[in-house]
Amino acid sequence: MNDISKTVRNISHNLMPIALEKYGFKTAILDLLKSIKAANSLNVEYLIEGLEQTKSWPQNFIISTYRIVQEVLNNAIKHSGATHLFVQIIELDNAITIYIEDNGKGFEAENLEKNGAGMKLLKTNVDYLSGKLEINGKPNEGTFALIELPIPKPTEV
Repeated sequence: MNDISKTVRNISHNLMPIALEKYGFKTAILDLLKSIKAANSLNVEYLIEGLEQTKSWPQNFIISTYRIVQEVLNNAIKHSGATHLFVQIIELDNAITIYIEDNGKGFEAENLEKNGAGMKLLKTNVDYLSGKLEINGKPNEGTFALIELPIPKPTEV
């Protein structure tokens, strides 16, 4: 029973990370990156600019944006075999640009359409936020994801 309790707690924390709820989007992203770095043998570099005034953003935009970052990072960790991740998140002119690159094994472009549930969820979340998604890679040269999301006014989402 104790294992089930821990599993449920972990799932609920992943659904709504405490840092996201308590400290806001930027701190939650930084916590996510630090935990990935600590739990994996990955060199994680990041550049985060802006994201200082996120309290006025709609909650579902914040959660969906966090999920998008989390899903791209999970895919890189799970599938790429990378040793290095670079994450750049920039808020500029009422939009967020998310760029995540790994030095992993990459993929054949035609295989992107034969993707699993995680990729479908990623596309759904980006579409839900009226964003743009580009994923590209070459075999043995790594992969990058570029996501552009317009920041909605508090009543838009």
